[in-house]
Amino acid sequence: MSDLDAERAQLGIRLCAVLVMAVTLCLCHNARAAQASAWSWVVDPLDPQADLPPIGHSLFDRLFSRAGRYAVPYPFPALLRRLEQYAGVDALGRPGLKHVLIPLGRSLQRTAAAPDYFRLPRVVVAIDGETDRRALTGLLKDRLYIGYQEKAAVLEVISYNAEAGRFEFQIVKDYRAGARPQVFYANRAVCMSCHQNAAPIFSRQQWDETNANPHIAAALLAQHAHNYGIAVTRGVDEPYAIDNATDRANLLSAWQTLWRDGCGNGTSGDRCRAGAFVAMLQARLSGGAFDRESERYRQHRRVLEANWQRLWLDGLAIPDPNLPNRAVLTRNSAYTDAHDEAALVEVSAPFEPLASRPPLESWSYTKAEDLDRLIGGLGEFVAQRDVRRLDRALRNRGNRAKQVVIAVACAPVERKLLSSQRVRLGVRCPAAEAPGAAALRARIYLDGTKVVGGAIEGLRLSGSDALPALSVVGGVATAHAVRLALRKDSDSAARAASGDRIEAIALDWSLPAPRASIRLREDFGSVEMAIDNMLTEEQVDQLNPFAAVPIDGTKLMDTLLARLDGRKPRRCCIDREVLPKPRVEQSRETRAAREQQSADASVLDLTRFYRACGTCHDTPDPAPPNFLAGDAAQAQAQFRQCAPRIRARLQMWAKEPSQRVKTPMPPPLGIHLLGSSLDTWPKSAELQALLQQVDRVVGNGPSIGSTAGEYERLPRCMPLRAAGFAKPTAPS
Repeated sequence: MSDLDAERAQLGIRLCAVLVMAVTLCLCHNARAAQASAWSWVVDPLDPQADLPPIGHSLFDRLFSRAGRYAVPYPFPALLRRLEQYAGVDALGRPGLKHVLIPLGRSLQRTAAAPDYFRLPRVVVAIDGETDRRALTGLLKDRLYIGYQEKAAVLEVISYNAEAGRFEFQIVKDYRAGARPQVFYANRAVCMSCHQNAAPIFSRQQWDETNANPHIAAALLAQHAHNYGIAVTRGVDEPYAIDNATDRANLLSAWQTLWRDGCGNGTSGDRCRAGAFVAMLQARLSGGAFDRESERYRQHRRVLEANWQRLWLDGLAIPDPNLPNRAVLTRNSAYTDAHDEAALVEVSAPFEPLASRPPLESWSYTKAEDLDRLIGGLGEFVAQRDVRRLDRALRNRGNRAKQVVIAVACAPVERKLLSSQRVRLGVRCPAAEAPGAAALRARIYLDGTKVVGGAIEGLRLSGSDALPALSVVGGVATAHAVRLALRKDSDSAARAASGDRIEAIALDWSLPAPRASIRLREDFGSVEMAIDNMLTEEQVDQLNPFAAVPIDGTKLMDTLLARLDGRKPRRCCIDREVLPKPRVEQSRETRAAREQQSADASVLDLTRFYRACGTCHDTPDPAPPNFLAGDAAQAQAQFRQCAPRIRARLQMWAKEPSQRVKTPMPPPLGIHLLGSSLDTWPKSAELQALLQQVDRVVGNGPSIGSTAGEYERLPRCMPLRAAGFAKPTAPS
């Protein structure tokens, strides 16, 4: 098969997938959107919350401010270098900062570069890793995302606010030479029209809008794109990493909901959260297992299950951060129509971020694994470097802790001679029939009397889950016995599900019944004692760290570790005492005043449009088109210019979902904010009044059909820009 035939086959597969998805959306869209208000959402897409943080600051504020003022590096490569310093590299040398180029995307800035889409592509960057390079920063992984469009001179920022337990949306304006960048908290209602999870979103594979698409990369190279030092030609590793980061970021709100509401208030709630935190620390120290037999864990589970039945009896709906992959610039289609800008920037209804998305999944307490999700999820709030610091603190204190030895009966040892000196031992110690009995498997390599390597696999103690493989890092052997030194990894001790250190394992096959002896140092007890004290002591300068407020894992670990090793580090950028005062560019009260101003106008009363559309379209920002901004005369002139597109969007409500080329306006989620529903809105008097008003401006024109690009060929809505489009060069 030739390359061209293979590509045609691949395109056919993609087209089939698009058709299947479109049919599915058509069948399910109305039912799912109607049900949206009934689900018990982790994040309610109909409630954007306040634009300004209720408490705390965004991570962006903490990283890019000094002495109470913003200090955002310019030009953009300087900002990238600063982010690279913060993100560092992991233990394998992989950078923690990821970036992609998206010339034809779906963001609010998608047409800002026109006609220079491929010369000035949008850049999206994210931090997706952990590093020790700047060990005193807070946790950055999955918590900072920036989009940059040079021609718009705008940065769009999504970053985490640990104190509020939510992502903040910000916009940096005047990000250009000779200007002072202005940072504002964004209109969350506008942001959540697409970011319905109140968190970052990204497309599914194959990420064809990015430079991972070889045709996009070729067009960028041909147009000498401003790539800001980012490699243009690359595989799917970078978008894949960003996709994974947004998937993890999407669940931060779920973990916060289970932590805060799932455990509830009062003493029982505090102890429930402490139990989950202890189990999480055990899992992080051991590599995945925790003590399911402890009374602390049992109490946590009882409280969580009772509250779950009360709050989320029908399940807890997890929002979907994924957009469908949108294929642009393929050899068989895009280059044929490359002269037609409308065909390239067209985003049809199934691919629009505005389309309401049903839950990604629903969690139910009836599934045992759902009740334990919180324990795994809390690990996303604790950096690996803090877990290693905890391990070191326990080892330093461990000599005073009690030792215990657990004996396990084993099968006869398998011995294989590899050379004159090297021997491999195979050890299997199956669990006895009694519940809670221990078991292990081992491969051990000897060189004479020295243990030179191996692994302990399937080790299980006290009825816990099996531990991941432990490395054998040394030991000594005799003719009939061996003593092993273990590590979980190069930096951490081997630990059991209880959190206690596994000091050594001894094997003895001199007796008729071979035996393994596992020696534990019960040093994790100091963690549990410290947490009990944190629960009961009076907190003078802060809230109880296990109260029903969002978890800040960095601060909680600092408090715990200070009790164990006496040190509480001041973390760069996170502990800034003076931060910029959060501000929005335009308040909701200003929009209310504009509505009244329009009602007093004698020429064209736009009151209905302010009520239905003002949240998104009466803003200082040109995207989405702010045709309702300005005084009454400006708004009227802008409305007349945009009227053909406004009417087309309103008319989409009269079409079946399968016939819509664009998402109708107001969008489906916005209908609920107007006090209507998807069943009643299409035939409502309010929608008809909106249509009649726009018809009086634009006249009775034909309805927009299903032809690709038909909507994009309507007269442009504001802001006006120069016509023309530079055709990208096809790859060879």
